[in-house]
Amino acid sequence: MTQIKETGARSGSIGGVRSPEAPMLRLAALIFIMSGATLAGILIVAALVAGFDTAQPIIVAAGLGFLAAVPVSVLLARRLTG
Repeated sequence: MTQIKETGARSGSIGGVRSPEAPMLRLAALIFIMSGATLAGILIVAALVAGFDTAQPIIVAAGLGFLAAVPVSVLLARRLTG
């Protein structure tokens, strides 16, 4: 009987190689999902309150919210993982 070597990525690994940053990246991705939607929503509401009620300012506000969530999620993940 021949043994088959597992080549897939394991939990906590990036590209099959175990990395100490893998849990932080996973946590940052989860934080990004939540903070991206939150920041985009806040900026959309701010744009609407400011009187920008056409499609372009709303889309720009949503995009800026998601872009602002990238560094926020990375910083929060670094703080939480130590």
